[in-house]
Amino acid sequence: MTLSTASLARDANGVPIQGLGFQTTKTVAFDGTAGNGAQGTITLFTVTGTVMLNAFGFCTEDLASTTGTVALGVTGSTAALADLQTATNVDNHEVWHESILAIGGLVANHFHPSDQNVILTIATADVTNGTIAFYCNWFPVTSNGDVTAA
Repeated sequence: MTLSTASLARDANGVPIQGLGFQTTKTVAFDGTAGNGAQGTITLFTVTGTVMLNAFGFCTEDLASTTGTVALGVTGSTAALADLQTATNVDNHEVWHESILAIGGLVANHFHPSDQNVILTIATADVTNGTIAFYCNWFPVTSNGDVTAA
């Protein structure tokens, strides 16, 4: 079994919330450079083995772009985890998950089996400003299953 450095989400009393599995986070501060908003893909989470995962983003600063789009998924299915959105529609305090983009949006407890890295795809134009905190709740399926922030 692989030793993971991930942690369990905890409630206000420090008690593990077990239904969510482990939680790994990565924040992207967009500035239009490679790996931070230039057109292409950004690997958010590296997946080892096979895991069940649920990924979403929480915007903490409005995204800025001329005509850029963003999608959250895996190679070959770039919008599998969160639908394609026009970057300027992703605003502060909004949850981005599956087809939801709303303040206080519900993050469904849908876990997807995966053996591929979780990626953010930026298309059409660079995303030049804004911040999204990405969260990946997961648990291993295979004995070497693990998720780490890329």
